[in-house]
Amino acid sequence: MRVDPSAGSRPARTGPDPPTPPAAAPPDDLAELQLRLIQAEETLRAIRHGEVDALVVQNSTPVAQVFTLSSADRPYRMFVENMRDGAATVSTAGIILYANHRLAEQLACPLAQVIGSSISDYISETVSSALRRAGPDQQGGPHEAELVISGGRRLPVRVNAATLEIDGQELLCLTVADLTEQNAQKHEIARLGLAQADRMQELELAQAALTQQATHDPLTGLPNRSLIIDRLSQALALARRLGRSTGLIFVDLDRFKEINDTGGHAAGDAVLRHIGERLLSAVRPMDSVSRLGGDEFVVLVPMLHSAEGGLIVARRIAAALAVPIQLSHGSVSVSASIGISISAASELGADPDPDRLLRQADTAMYHAKSLGGSRTELFDAAQTPTVLQSDRAMWIERIRHALNDDRLVLHGQPIVELATGRIIQHELLLRMRDGQGGLILPLAFLPTAERCGLIHEIDEWVITRAIAMATDGLAVSVNLSAASAGDPRVLELVGRELREHGTDPSKVIFEITETAVMQNMDRAASFAEHLLQFGCKLALDDFGTGFASFTYIKRLPVQFLKIDIEFIRELVHSQRDRFVVRAIVALATDFGQLTIAEGVEDEATADVLRELGVTYAQGYLYGRPGAVPANPAASVGIVTSVAERHPGPGARRRPRGL
Repeated sequence: MRVDPSAGSRPARTGPDPPTPPAAAPPDDLAELQLRLIQAEETLRAIRHGEVDALVVQNSTPVAQVFTLSSADRPYRMFVENMRDGAATVSTAGIILYANHRLAEQLACPLAQVIGSSISDYISETVSSALRRAGPDQQGGPHEAELVISGGRRLPVRVNAATLEIDGQELLCLTVADLTEQNAQKHEIARLGLAQADRMQELELAQAALTQQATHDPLTGLPNRSLIIDRLSQALALARRLGRSTGLIFVDLDRFKEINDTGGHAAGDAVLRHIGERLLSAVRPMDSVSRLGGDEFVVLVPMLHSAEGGLIVARRIAAALAVPIQLSHGSVSVSASIGISISAASELGADPDPDRLLRQADTAMYHAKSLGGSRTELFDAAQTPTVLQSDRAMWIERIRHALNDDRLVLHGQPIVELATGRIIQHELLLRMRDGQGGLILPLAFLPTAERCGLIHEIDEWVITRAIAMATDGLAVSVNLSAASAGDPRVLELVGRELREHGTDPSKVIFEITETAVMQNMDRAASFAEHLLQFGCKLALDDFGTGFASFTYIKRLPVQFLKIDIEFIRELVHSQRDRFVVRAIVALATDFGQLTIAEGVEDEATADVLRELGVTYAQGYLYGRPGAVPANPAASVGIVTSVAERHPGPGARRRPRGL
């Protein structure tokens, strides 16, 4: 701003001009001096009341000279008065010589009170000194500070300073910007920015969640059917270009429904999550594991040199699934039917069909299940859905004919006393005559019987035959299926057959599995009590598998615990299996029960069992299943199986009759 040496430093406000001071002159007498003093007082009054905007004092004369703006500088005054920021002119001593109305508003003080006061009254001395250190025609700041206003409140401001020299005297011109609104705007912008960022993040997460839901299984987190089909399409296209084969492995859990029925859906979900993790640990890094739904999983095995590569992965999968799964209720073992389909590069056309490979793997899986499950089958052209459906219908028809035409037969496997080697029982195993002099193992037809409801008729047939055989002095143990354990009709049948044949009920031992017990503990306990009232005995089969805790045996009045083959197979080399068997023996002893080890195949295992205190044993070491001895003296008892059940989630079943 231009400064006239004969004028004040800022434009004057509109209104009447203050009195023009007289030219400096030596006071000739007292009257003249008084006049000048009056004029000076009027000028100071005008300044205090805002009628002028600047006061420049020159001390070269005895009386101070007052300069105001000329009329030419009035536009500058109007500009300064209408500024959004506060403005002030400050002397080198820190006295405010001029202030606009905006500064007075910021300080919440009357303008007359502001002018003539010290800048240090409103701003820290540190900032004030820093501003005054700016040399002539230099800029000082900006400095962010706080103005102290009435009531001790503080106002955040940004102060800029410029030093001007007028007639040899330095004046400091300040502008003071209120940061309250600016800070609020910054905060609002920051808030809006954060809100927008949060919103964008929410949208991104929502989009990712939608994508995850659309392409992945919510329970296991594995790719779903749509994603695995997409990956399969890409793998087939790549295999065609590179001349490689692509494998697809279809995994279906056997008897998964029993896990849900026994432990509840929470346990079933936990098993499915564990299965997903097992599959991921068994495959190669380039392979993909998918859950199609229910208990069905698919493994994509790309870039194979031959079908053998797919079989190797399938064997690793089967081995991973064979390890019992630890849950809060205990442990559970699962088995699976596995189907494999291999698509060679030479078989791929210009547009490979991923659904075709999936159908083939599914067909191979069903073929494995029709053969009893817990096995792996490689697809071939003879395995078609029509063939498999016809196969199931065929087995239903054969089971009905076997029941009606007396084509079922019971074979016995000896059980010996480990301490003496004496045969004390035989376990009866179910077989079906094929009409051509051969025998069909139960794994081929019992799964179909259970699915179509024929298992009840088979149970009745076996119970009737077993009790009849016990009249010859043989002790008979009947292994009840889960469908029969707790069935009141079975109790009526047992009571009626015992009376009709005059059988000693102590010669009849009923075996039930942990899985059957856990389906309905109260019903199983009541069922067991009724059998004991008949005078029969009870055995808990496959003990140590399924969900049952050891504490459940205290609710069942059993006389025998049959230790599952899962803990016997590696007993010679496994310290963990020895610990489990030792614990079972100790528990049985405390409850006054006897133990029977299943699946004993060599003397080394028998020696360990004797050392651990197991009472009885059965297995190929003592004899394969065969015809039941006709002479009661040849055996103290016979262990009878109602139905040699298909291996379920409770265990890897012992190879009965194989």
